[in-house]
Amino acid sequence: MLPKEPTREELAFDWTLSEADKIRILKHRGDDNRRRYAVQLCVLRKYGRFLDSYNSVPAKVIGYLSRQLEITPTMDLCAPARQATESRYRQDICRYLGCRQFSDHSKQQLQRWILAAVSESFYLENPIEKAEKFLRDHKIVIPAPGHLERIVNAAYARAERRIFETISGQIPEPIKQDIDRLLQTDPDSGVTPFFRFSEYPPEAKAKKIARYFQNYEALAASEISREFFTGIHPGLINKVSTAVKSYDAWRIRRFDDAKRYALSACYLLETMQSVVDNLADMNARFLIDTERETKKIYEEAHRRLRRKLRRGLPTLEAFVKTALGMDRDQSIDLLYRENDRAQVEAALEDSRAFRRLEERGYVEILHGKHPNFKRYFRLFLTLDFHTVKGARYLMEAIEIARKFNTGDLKKLPSSTPIGFVPQRWKKMLYTQDGHTHPRTWEFALALAMREALKSGDLFLPAGRHYVSFWNLVYDDHKWAAEKPASARNKGSPLILILF
Repeated sequence: MLPKEPTREELAFDWTLSEADKIRILKHRGDDNRRRYAVQLCVLRKYGRFLDSYNSVPAKVIGYLSRQLEITPTMDLCAPARQATESRYRQDICRYLGCRQFSDHSKQQLQRWILAAVSESFYLENPIEKAEKFLRDHKIVIPAPGHLERIVNAAYARAERRIFETISGQIPEPIKQDIDRLLQTDPDSGVTPFFRFSEYPPEAKAKKIARYFQNYEALAASEISREFFTGIHPGLINKVSTAVKSYDAWRIRRFDDAKRYALSACYLLETMQSVVDNLADMNARFLIDTERETKKIYEEAHRRLRRKLRRGLPTLEAFVKTALGMDRDQSIDLLYRENDRAQVEAALEDSRAFRRLEERGYVEILHGKHPNFKRYFRLFLTLDFHTVKGARYLMEAIEIARKFNTGDLKKLPSSTPIGFVPQRWKKMLYTQDGHTHPRTWEFALALAMREALKSGDLFLPAGRHYVSFWNLVYDDHKWAAEKPASARNKGSPLILILF
């Protein structure tokens, strides 16, 4: 608790005695008694508790206090005083500073405060620190750390019990039955389905993403919703979910009903958020890999055709030069007598292939990857996406893509949004009959969704990371807690500071 080597500033701020302090201290007999009294006085004033052992008091502090009291300085640590003397010191210091010793009444007062604080917000972050602050604010001497920790943990456990009963009471009976089913061990595999949802996400391959999507479907089927956690602080849900991962399934099954259902529901809700985030991350990774592979194939083809085109350019130049030097009445056979027809045709074909590659090649390579991409993207579209007002066209496009993948639409309608399609893809956007090409459009939509998820224009409320920007700034729970105060202060001006 005490600094081993206090600085000059620390000595001045924490260990300087006032004139009233010195008068109080010098009433006691014996230099050692005065030093011990001065140490306890400064420690209580600074830390809100008494020092149990003088062995931790730095020599600099003892010397600094001795000089102020004008008593013989010593470099030795303070020796312990008699228990009766120490008790009198503490009582006198408490009276002098207006503090109360920690008693049974203080203990009950602290327990009631913890119960009220947890019951109000259903969560109390850093309860030991908050309890120390409460005691300091009420001028109650903080007990030894171990004693305080036991009191706080016992009170917090009783408050948590109420929370478990609150959560469990909001969960419908059919979902409780599903939780019990998930906690049972599969006789064939010997694995409990309950914990397979938290498995590490696989490599971002289409087949593996589609298989991982089964976790999302199973969690969605359990119908775990935030509606079952009304008034529960998100921090508590996260804390409980983390604790559940350290249990075995058989241990969870042995908990009483309220605790079992509350713990399991928190775990399933948090796991759902992780699974949704993982699906968005894997989709982004798959698209990045697809773009990189497509670019590599395109650049290799471009390099190969560029070499062939360079070899054929002299042939084409010679052919054109001969044609430009001919008179109108000369026969075309003269062209082929002076230029090899096969070479000219080969050079012309290379030129056409090169131009087609530059105009359509990249998208045509993407088209070849579309069947693999479709294995998971049709499932990805079923996630619960939401958009901001300025990106509603994207939500409209997602709805069209969903209907097209389920077969409700046989062709993409003429009103299909295309504003997100890259300009260089426009030549491949329409089929010969004038309809929007589904492969080009779906790849463009997937890339637009990836960028919108990163920017926050598109978000997934069921996830944790890809959520609305305003939810990150000011979540629903915080607003619910502060809304009454905001309503009372409605008449005062609101100053919004943007950093």
